[in-house]
Amino acid sequence: MKYKFENGLGASVIDDGYGRGGGLFEVALLKGKDIVYNKDLGFGCDVKGWLTADEVAKVLTEISECNPEGKDFPTDVDWDTVLD
Repeated sequence: MKYKFENGLGASVIDDGYGRGGGLFEVALLKGKDIVYNKDLGFGCDVKGWLTADEVAKVLTEISECNPEGKDFPTDVDWDTVLD
């Protein structure tokens, strides 16, 4: 399921990714149609996986309440900064 928020960000939530088979979910951060990354939101280099429904709700709230102005949302991971 895809979510789009008024702040221009969104999320994709699936149940067949990291956590499949255990009734858990995976969330990807979206900006437009692209999967993006942002350390402040906990998406520094990957999606968030193995989440319960309550954890997904919390992540969606954090994304929807984020002020994206001035924040970086790259579509490719910069491994040099991730590994610092």
